[in-house]
Amino acid sequence: MRIPVIAISMGDAGGIGPELIVKVLAAEDIYEYCRPLIIADPAVMKFSAEAAGENFYINEINDLKAAKFNFATLDVLCPRPLKILKVSWGKIDPAMGKAAAECLGYAFKLAMKKQINAVVSAPINKEAFHLAGYHYLDELEFLADLTSSSEPYVIGAMEAFWTVAVTLHMPFRQIADAIKKNRVIRYIRWMDEALKKTGVKKPKIAVAALNVHAGEGGLFGREEMDEIEPAIEEALKLKIDV
Repeated sequence: MRIPVIAISMGDAGGIGPELIVKVLAAEDIYEYCRPLIIADPAVMKFSAEAAGENFYINEINDLKAAKFNFATLDVLCPRPLKILKVSWGKIDPAMGKAAAECLGYAFKLAMKKQINAVVSAPINKEAFHLAGYHYLDELEFLADLTSSSEPYVIGAMEAFWTVAVTLHMPFRQIADAIKKNRVIRYIRWMDEALKKTGVKKPKIAVAALNVHAGEGGLFGREEMDEIEPAIEEALKLKIDV
């Protein structure tokens, strides 16, 4: 089996993203599992490697074919042009927000062309992202638009236990209002489909309650009675084991 190529987007250059990438790739055994390709500004990665005390060679490339995929060499593919003149750590900067979005978008375009196998994103800063002129709620909506997806959702995947959040980035006060039957059903179906696509023949899905003690029959909230339980009943009619 060929070792997969995983693109790692830079994230916000004023944050911890580039440093995290350097420290992760300082572990030589990473190369046993994947061939990492960094989508970033080469100067930022060079500076971050030096700051982290790693003597890495920065292999600046314009084409995936030029990647070496060798330990202690950072293969850095830079979307053109990135306008990073100066990085101020810990500062909110629209230029950093724009660069982070361009790197993430470029990585996903490579994935859509099937030139890479997966994308890992270093942290972006949503405030800088918005100040850069991206009027999406978050990077998930940005990527949904880029990939022509109907609605973004995030699955947390572990070997034996997968999770999906019915609510994504929103103020805490709005969460209860977002728990609606149709929304819960939608996420149950997505999780069932996602698990089957990965080879789980008979997924078994549990739906978490919202309120303490699942509302205790309405004493502590009615979301379970009015929205969550009806969604589960509807999903059972669709032959989903939930």
